[in-house]
Amino acid sequence: MWPWRLILTACFFITLTPLYSSHAKPKAKKPTTSILSSHSSAQNIARINLSDFGSHVARFGNLAWGNSLFAIFTQINKERAITCVTALSVPEGKVLWQRGTPSRLNFAVSSDIPLQVYDWNQDGSDDVIYHDSGRLVILNGVDGSEQAAIEAEQPYSLYIYGTNQFGGAPGLILHGREFNSLLAPDLSLVWRISNGFSHFPMSVDVDRDGEPELLAGYLLLRSDGSLIWDRSSLGIHNDAAAYGDTDNDSSLEIAIATSGKAALLTSSGEILWRGEEFHAQHIAVGAFQSKTSNLQVVTMDRDRAQSGILRMYSNKGQLIWKMTNQGNRSMLSRVDNWITDSPTSLLLVSRSFKSPPTLYDGSGRIVEKFPFPPASRITNGQERFSLHFAQHFDMDNDGREEIFIYNEKALWIYRNKAKTLEMQGGKAAQSLPNPRIFNSTFYTGVQ
Repeated sequence: MWPWRLILTACFFITLTPLYSSHAKPKAKKPTTSILSSHSSAQNIARINLSDFGSHVARFGNLAWGNSLFAIFTQINKERAITCVTALSVPEGKVLWQRGTPSRLNFAVSSDIPLQVYDWNQDGSDDVIYHDSGRLVILNGVDGSEQAAIEAEQPYSLYIYGTNQFGGAPGLILHGREFNSLLAPDLSLVWRISNGFSHFPMSVDVDRDGEPELLAGYLLLRSDGSLIWDRSSLGIHNDAAAYGDTDNDSSLEIAIATSGKAALLTSSGEILWRGEEFHAQHIAVGAFQSKTSNLQVVTMDRDRAQSGILRMYSNKGQLIWKMTNQGNRSMLSRVDNWITDSPTSLLLVSRSFKSPPTLYDGSGRIVEKFPFPPASRITNGQERFSLHFAQHFDMDNDGREEIFIYNEKALWIYRNKAKTLEMQGGKAAQSLPNPRIFNSTFYTGVQ
């Protein structure tokens, strides 16, 4: 029997070689079954009904000592004010505490809200940090009591910024529609700058000096708030961003979904290439294909036909493949270790009206589908899905990431019960805490 590395390499080479032809662009493809599906066996390990406190916003963290996992469901009203926060044990489904009054009318959220989960006071238990009614509030994760609060202007989202200037503790970015402010661990203001709108910031150590810079919209800032470069010419606004050393030259590249054509930039801000999108909404950078050591860039496009197009590009900007009909509101995320020790990452596509959350390999083939009946409905004889969302991380530290699927009705959790690939060079599973979880956003990009 061939080693799995040879099988994967041969499979990807045979499948993708025609797509690199300079004579024709790849045609839209229909997903087929991946060879990796034989190493994926989704097992549902929890089904939690959410009563009247369910929401489209779920954060995850270890709120009580002893690595106890909790989901934090947050409801808002029509003015985007937070009306209820509920801490729910996972997988038991017991309410630890609740602040505010739950309502089945306040579950829908169409954009980010300013709430994150992080161990702000560094006592070993995560806290809940949020902004509401002119105040920034930090709740004790164990009992929901208020342990700190200040008056603060209204941000669009919150970002835990791992700067080194506070002696090991992070700062907090208040990311507004027209401003960014950095708060110190004692919540005092360090700096404030004006900038154009974007959904969510991203930290990236572009010069590899150990101190991460901050990408806020199209501005790359030093940790003191000073400007490195401005690429507002990319247009509209920064919907999502990701980064990686795409060509193995020890220098990072930055990928941005621009609400138009996606862009890949050098760390110094030079535009390397633009994509083909009508409205790039989500973006990911990763090692999705085993035939090359370079990384790929994947985008989710809200195209004019509103079908939703998933595209994969080479690091040089060459279109490798695309898949239409993903659903115009679909999200994507890079999953590194659903299959233990796999040398390649997978793509998780969720929030599609047309299918449940689905894992794809680097050839656009289906690895796994995750049924979610709480969102399923039959319309004109066809199955359709109401809004639903997905998250992924290693909840039990077994080396594999679990997939969490939820809407206002329920939370379902899947794990992979298949045998491992037992290959070398695999990627580490994303257990808690990790930046993608404590800096959670609808506008998925960086992992």
